[in-house]
Amino acid sequence: GYFNISWTMKVDLVGKHLCRILHHMKETAASMVCPRLPPGGLGEPPALEVSSGYWLRTWDLRPKHGKTGPWQPLVTYEADRHTLVEAPLADECLHFTSELASTDLTTTDQLRSRL
Repeated sequence: GYFNISWTMKVDLVGKHLCRILHHMKETAASMVCPRLPPGGLGEPPALEVSSGYWLRTWDLRPKHGKTGPWQPLVTYEADRHTLVEAPLADECLHFTSELASTDLTTTDQLRSRL
């Protein structure tokens, strides 16, 4: 969601992105899609300018993210719209395949360890 506008706008974009992924999978006969970590890893997320106690107390429980896109949460509707609705799906960040390869398991385990 966003701090300055309705969270439902982000949900709408995420839903459109999911539909794009599913449509791409159907067109390419892919049975799965796997996120790919960049060669240098995710890095550390930038510090947030939030000082609320409830936010800081739950910092360790929040999902991790990287310092660069697409692994960094976007904070504007316009940037999200470009990334989720307009940008190409088949890039170095998503791997579409019709078979589960051992490298996919390694990448998934690496990603899971960061979450």
